Parts: sequence; structure tokens; C-alpha cells
Amino acid sequence: MAIRNLISAEEISSGLSEMGKQISADYTGQELIMVGVLKGAFIVMADLARHIDLPVHFDFMAVSSYGAATQTSGVVRILKDLDSEIADKHVLIVEDIIDSGLTLSYLLKSLAVRRPASLEVATLLLKEGIQRVPLNIRYVAFRIGPEFVIGYGLDYAGLYRNLPYVGVLDIRSEADKPVELLNQLLDCGQVEQGPAAARERADRPCQNGPAGDRALRRPPPRRQIRNLRRSAGGHRRRLLSQAHAGGDQPT
Repeated sequence: MAIRNLISAEEISSGLSEMGKQISADYTGQELIMVGVLKGAFIVMADLARHIDLPVHFDFMAVSSYGAATQTSGVVRILKDLDSEIADKHVLIVEDIIDSGLTLSYLLKSLAVRRPASLEVATLLLKEGIQRVPLNIRYVAFRIGPEFVIGYGLDYAGLYRNLPYVGVLDIRSEADKPVELLNQLLDCGQVEQGPAAARERADRPCQNGPAGDRALRRPPPRRQIRNLRRSAGGHRRRLLSQAHAGGDQPT
């Protein structure tokens, strides 16, 4: 899959440095509890903390969505809660990215009832214009568009978190693979579509060349073709849905 560099490692370091200075100034003379939202925020939180000149406590939360319904409801379940009490403490939630804002909105409400002295949010990335709930994000390092991004804690299918930069993943090319394979079989005459399609195929030779012709010489079983037709559309819709919702970027 193609990855385009969006924010370099140097730019990230500079952005977090500026954010750390602002946080240090805003909380002068106070102790701060930084709460990282697992898994994506662990890299951002570690690097941001090094730029904060304050006494800092660390804690983590992990959440999981209730399937596809959370794309509209924002209802989540807490897999890992805080280990410490936050009543009368200054709490800073650290995020890698804010997308729809639904999960983050739920977390803010969940923590607000525990009566912290203050409750703010710091995020590396904010996708502009797609929040589905009103949010007041105090600290934002970078504002980006709707692209599906990976790296620096952000993943695709559990991979790419360790990239030192933030990149844009061309997920559509991956989503189109089953469709391309089906079209390839059609082009090479391995899947029948009726007389009209046969005439069209006569003017459109197989794109694979001699080696591809040999590989596709034996027609696949009809059941395989049916399954491929069925899965091609479903696979593409599923991956594009993940790109829109963000995969591990649901906050």
C-alpha cells in the first residue's frame, strides 16, 4: 500500500515541544495527571511528557466500541479504567487523533462525574470539519483533513504504529484488490457474463500477458467465483468504512 508523508518526524517534535511549553505555562505550580487513551496515544503521550516542565502522574484508559452502532451513538465500554482517583486533580487527556469525537465525548462525560479540578484534552491530530459532537479541544498540535493516517501511534490493521512520522495511507488501492481480481478473471474469459460481455471481451485482451494466461488457464470453480463476487463488494465497503471511521481512530 502506498504511504505519503504528511507530517515529518521533525515537525511532530517541534509541534509537541510547543504544546509542552504551553501546557507547562498553563499549569504552573500544579501537578498534572496525564491520561493516555490506548493504544494509539502511548507514543504521543511519552514524547509530549518530555516537553512538560511540571510534576506529572501517568495513567491510562482503554475503550472498545459496541460494534457498528458506535458510529452513530458513541456508546463505548471501558476495557481499562484509571488506576488512580482524579477528584480535585488537574487531568489532561492525551489523544493521538480526534475524528468524529464520539468516543472522546463519552470519556469526557465519564471522567467529569469524578469531579476533577480541571479536565482538558491534548491531541496530536484533529480532523477538521467531521466532528459529530461539539468539543472544546484546548491543545492541538496539527489540524488535518479527512485522510486516513497512520504512523506515530496510529495503525492500520494493527500495523504502522512505529513509523516516526504521520503518513496518509492509500487505503482505496487495498480496498479495490478483490474487485481488480474479479475484473481480471472477467477480462481473461474465466467468468461468463453472457453474449454481450463476450463480444466486449473479444476487443479487450487479457492484461496479464502470457504468464498470466497460463496462471489463469484453468477456470476457477463456480463457487469460488460466486464467493469472489460476493466478497469483492463487501471487502471494499468494509475497508472504506474503516478509513472513514478511522480503524483505530474512532475518537
